[in-house]
Formats: sequence, C-alpha cells, structure tokens
Amino acid sequence: MLAMAIAQPPGALQVERYEWHDADTATRAVVRLPYGVSIDATIRADDYDAAEVGSRTGSDVSESEKAIGKRAVEELRRLSVGRTLYVVPSKGGQRDSFGRLLGQLVLVDGGRRETWLREWAISNGFTRPKKGR
Repeated sequence: MLAMAIAQPPGALQVERYEWHDADTATRAVVRLPYGVSIDATIRADDYDAAEVGSRTGSDVSESEKAIGKRAVEELRRLSVGRTLYVVPSKGGQRDSFGRLLGQLVLVDGGRRETWLREWAISNGFTRPKKGR
C-alpha cells in the first residue's frame, strides 16, 4: 500500500498527534524530528496571540473574549480534521517561559493547500489586540 506524500512547508516539522487548547496552542503534541526522532511537546504560535478560552496568568479575561476564544478553538478543531499540522520552529528551537516550543503553525490538506493559522486567526477575528496600539 502506498502512502500519499504531503508537501511539507520549508523548515517545518510534522506534528503527529495533538489537542487544541486554544487557537494558538497545541498540547499533548508529538513532533517528528529528522532521523525518525519524535518529541512530546506543547506548541505555542509565536506570530499571533489568539483570544483566550479561560483565565490568563496575571490578568483577567473578559467573558466576551472567552466566548470568542471558545468559538475559535471549536472552528479550529473542525478545520483540522483531515489535515496535517506542521510547526515551523522559531530560530534555534526557542521555548517560552512555560517550556512550550515556539513557531508558526500551518495546516496542510490532502490537496497540499496550506492554511497558515496566523492569517486564519486574524481574518476570522480570533486574535487578541496588541497592547500599546
């Protein structure tokens, strides 16, 4: 039986298994590294900040933001069905203060169409406003 090859974005690592915590964080992820090595990780998008689904460390989150965050993660779960998740790690494989792997997230479907989650989140109104702007 032949497996269908999926186009992998340049510099990206395939995420074999994951759960969406919110629209910018994949938890319980298994990331495939070169040479058949895999690591368990939580992955955090470093190019956008999605609306929160619950409280945020050190700050209050409004009920309206929580509602947007819950809708975002529900839509992202639906969008992810039948697609492969990839992470393009930040330079040097950086991690944040919580130990999460940082990078850009992209979903690729069987037709090799890419959905970059930053653009998806922004175009659907699922991002948090930038402070100071």
